[in-house]
Amino acid sequence: MDSENSKKQVDVFILFHAEGLLALPAMKSAHELVQKAKSFGKVTLNAVLDNADPKTKEIVSSAKSCFDSIHFVEFGDLGKTRNFCIQVAKGSHISMLDGDDLWGAEWISRAMTHESNEEEATVLHPEFLYYFHEDDLANRGKVKKSFFIRHQSSILTQASPKLLYLANFWSANNFMPLSIARKYPYRPTIQELGLGIEDWSWNLETVANGILHEVVPGTIHFIRVKQAGSLGVQNSLSGLSVHRPNISG
Repeated sequence: MDSENSKKQVDVFILFHAEGLLALPAMKSAHELVQKAKSFGKVTLNAVLDNADPKTKEIVSSAKSCFDSIHFVEFGDLGKTRNFCIQVAKGSHISMLDGDDLWGAEWISRAMTHESNEEEATVLHPEFLYYFHEDDLANRGKVKKSFFIRHQSSILTQASPKLLYLANFWSANNFMPLSIARKYPYRPTIQELGLGIEDWSWNLETVANGILHEVVPGTIHFIRVKQAGSLGVQNSLSGLSVHRPNISG
């Protein structure tokens, strides 16, 4: 472990809503990646439950020994929940996870040791995404809905605000200096104006302000695609558009 990596203090947050039993494998996956990452610096694992249902509260609370802190909030908004994580974080870096997903065990440790030319202006993402549909196992022999995506850096994709208005290049799972997160807070959903999609809006705003997005080789994020109960899916079905980016001086 070199001196630069030893300086990193990472707060990992896992966000819960109404995951129920699906929170169990997510907590196990998050705990494993945090334990492995502790070889490279100080790493905490924290739970944030936003308007969580009773079953999810019970499951997460029963595993309190796995967490450094557990927070209960009532935002009902993905952007506001992420901003809460940023507000209470104390380390040099932050990573936010969704409470029904899974991650490669080395995602955080590899992010901590990843070398970037402009580290203080760089957001990291897992190299691969695997979207797995919950009904694929029940439909054996039929056409599968699950699929892979490979992230690319903002330099390789020549990402620009114009392109990001058309498509979101990266998932919400990221790793970054806390200074970036505090300079560019997530935007809330404003239903009456048709604005939202917090992760897409955030990616657009950071790129518009010159923040680099890079991938960490050999890492993966498994995203569970649910038929119901996902705030992200609800927002998509609402026909929301991304926020116009604020450009800092």
